[in-house]
Amino acid sequence: MTDVVATNQTIIVVGGGISGMTTALEAAETGKQVILLRKTPLLRGTCFPALQILP
Repeated sequence: MTDVVATNQTIIVVGGGISGMTTALEAAETGKQVILLRKTPLLRGTCFPALQILP
């Protein structure tokens, strides 16, 4: 038998690119509190400038 222990955990995700946002979303869907850290105020990754030149 497995004991269930209630915990108050917060997950910190560093990076607001595709991977960071996906990780934060998946963690939030499990019911955890999530803090998403990004060095700039915009949520976008390093691929964003490359996407601007594509048709």
